[in-house]
Amino acid sequence: MALVNLRDLQVHDADESSFGVDESGSFSARSVRCVAPPKLTVDRQALANPAIRQRLAAQLAPILGLKNASKLALAVALRGTGTAAGDGVGALGAADLAECQLLENAFGGESKGTGTDVNDVAATTTGCTVTSAAGLAEGQAVLVTLSTGLEATVISDITGNDLTFSRALSAAPADEAVIYAGTTYYPSETLAGSLQFQGIGSEDQYFRMLGCQVGSFKIGNLNPGQLPQLDYDIMAASWAEKSGASLADASYSNTVNPPIPGYASTLMAVDVGSSTRTVINYNTLTLDPGITAEKIPGASGAVEGVQAYGRSGIAPKLELTTNPHAAAWLTDFEGPTAKQVHLQLGSTAGQTVLIEMQNAYLVKVPERAAINSQLGIKLVLEGRELTTIATTELARAALRVHLL
Repeated sequence: MALVNLRDLQVHDADESSFGVDESGSFSARSVRCVAPPKLTVDRQALANPAIRQRLAAQLAPILGLKNASKLALAVALRGTGTAAGDGVGALGAADLAECQLLENAFGGESKGTGTDVNDVAATTTGCTVTSAAGLAEGQAVLVTLSTGLEATVISDITGNDLTFSRALSAAPADEAVIYAGTTYYPSETLAGSLQFQGIGSEDQYFRMLGCQVGSFKIGNLNPGQLPQLDYDIMAASWAEKSGASLADASYSNTVNPPIPGYASTLMAVDVGSSTRTVINYNTLTLDPGITAEKIPGASGAVEGVQAYGRSGIAPKLELTTNPHAAAWLTDFEGPTAKQVHLQLGSTAGQTVLIEMQNAYLVKVPERAAINSQLGIKLVLEGRELTTIATTELARAALRVHLL
């Protein structure tokens, strides 16, 4: 059965203690702030009874089978954590926010930074010395205070307290300028722990979904004027029926609005190895993270026939239209020339998102595209790990989403 228009979707505030085992009385609920009605589907096989019958009209009751076809679909806003991680402040993550739990479960990897400030009278657009880099890591993003506002970039190297940025800022930061840290989500071939959800309505009966893992997800609504969001398809190994639900006003730990493309947003694309800050206009943009997981069936010690989940794909794909038309894109395709792509949405600490593909290739011949009555070009890029700079999954990642 499918339950739609749930009043309150809740996630247990930590990974499952044991895979697929009901947290029962220890379930600690965090309300998930959905942007569309979630759909919770509880299912169970009803297998035809194969026993022979003595009369044609004899009807044998079905044999109840496994519950592992159950699933959950939901959408949430793509936004910052709501908390500015300035000098000495640690960024929030899955341990703090329901939406970050979803991101960690989907990507597999989470890296949280601690803010600092510039300790360098000779800082440049491509790097600076900070008071302390102890809370930062290569592959994380930072939101740097400039005289013109806040700009996001990514740390490519840390030597002592010296930071090097993978892509230049529009200006050098001043001495003592605040550098805000963020939380970075990146694909890992090793999955994070499984989750538990429950859907609460006005009726007494409700269901708890057990052994949950994001199977696939999309990052959508990235065109000018839209509200960016994440759409999740979540697998469940099992479910449990509950009663005695108490429906109350949900309390959300993050209430900031998502940043709107077209307002304080910037798309940048440069050749890998170049730190030049090159801004390009875009009119439409879609991103399929291509990060998927699958069930591993089993019968020995499994939960409803599910032994575990495993990573099945990491293949991010970006499609966009840009104008004006530029012949250089064909040269990049034929090179082929690897591109570093940054999409910054917002420019307020705690409310900014940076989506990054650090090693992307054009995989189709650039096509002419009509943008109203103007001539533009359609580009299709796929992300790859950048294996030449580091060995950690964070630093090599084909796709990173930074909440700043």
